[in-house]
Amino acid sequence: NKFKSLWVGADESIFYPIQKKEQKDFEVLFFGTFIPLQGIETIIKTAKIVEDKKIKFRIIGKGQLSSKIDNLSQKLRIKNCEFIEWTPLEELSQEIAKSDICLGIFGSSRKAANVIPNKVFDAIACKKPCITEDSPAIREIFTDKKDILLVPPEDELSLSKVILNLKKDIHLRQKIAQNAYILFLKNFSVEAIGQQIKKL
Repeated sequence: NKFKSLWVGADESIFYPIQKKEQKDFEVLFFGTFIPLQGIETIIKTAKIVEDKKIKFRIIGKGQLSSKIDNLSQKLRIKNCEFIEWTPLEELSQEIAKSDICLGIFGSSRKAANVIPNKVFDAIACKKPCITEDSPAIREIFTDKKDILLVPPEDELSLSKVILNLKKDIHLRQKIAQNAYILFLKNFSVEAIGQQIKKL
């Protein structure tokens, strides 16, 4: 009873909607440190499943599992992934703007089930549809197929199906992105979190 919780949220001076420029490939973006929580192996395996569907994956980050991810990519002969070691925080909104879908986390650890990662808040602040793993934490405030899309952890088949469905259904992408952005403004903006602090 001595603790109160606040949403992580995102800083709208850094993360905000930017008009996407037309480009040839459908782009899926992941950014974050390479740690078990993220489930990056699942993302790589998903990329392999959809590699003949004109879908490009951009993966920004590095860390603990970098060599493991490199080895997996070489083993699977991944051709549709671009790896970028890092991008300054202030430039991430530009990277998000280039994408059609943003990815959250897909690990199977207890921690993964207990957190809503920063990248989810960042993505929806930029008005992008986001896919992440189904968990008690995410369902605390998000609703599957309304303002986010959820898949089981470490399930590349489910993730590939959701990505393909979003690729062919622009109206679903727009609906998820719009609903998530409304949710962000209501609950996760600097002003909204400031009001939470004020009440506490």
